[in-house]
Amino acid sequence: LIPLTAARMNRRLRGWGVDIDPELVEQSNDQARKEGLADRVRFEHRNAFDADLSNATVVTMWLFPELMRLLRPVILERARPGTRVLTSTWDLGSWRPDRVSSEPSAIYLWVVPARVAGSWDWELSIAGKQISYGAVLEQRFQEVEGVARAGDRREVLNSATLRGEDITFSLDITLEGVGLTRHEFS
Repeated sequence: LIPLTAARMNRRLRGWGVDIDPELVEQSNDQARKEGLADRVRFEHRNAFDADLSNATVVTMWLFPELMRLLRPVILERARPGTRVLTSTWDLGSWRPDRVSSEPSAIYLWVVPARVAGSWDWELSIAGKQISYGAVLEQRFQEVEGVARAGDRREVLNSATLRGEDITFSLDITLEGVGLTRHEFS
């Protein structure tokens, strides 16, 4: 129903659905043909764990909660950063949703985050000096925290946010010969 409804609502949308029940797949493809949507919507007999998510921009699920939680690592591994994930009624466990709507029932939205954990190095020219920076980022889904260094100074990154491929944070650090400096990165 979800790909068919979306295609009816917006003529530019294309949809692809998977189901493990071949009879439901056949019924869904028949419905797409009857509604004149078969050129934009198709259904395949496939296990959800085998779905190719690399071209998806939106993933919707209405499955048992334990199955959705089992699919969570598949989505995080195979979907591109920025892909939206929508569920109804049940959430994805410890992966906190980016937004929740409760009218008339709960709809959860997540944005697949880029993988940013690890060590990062960069240089900036400040007050005529080249300053080398390094940072170590830790990540749990879209939540990021970290520390940075410049010379012999180390500070915690402030207000770090990650949404899809977009990361922002600020850094207040005292630089040798410059003093306290506030950086805002995006």
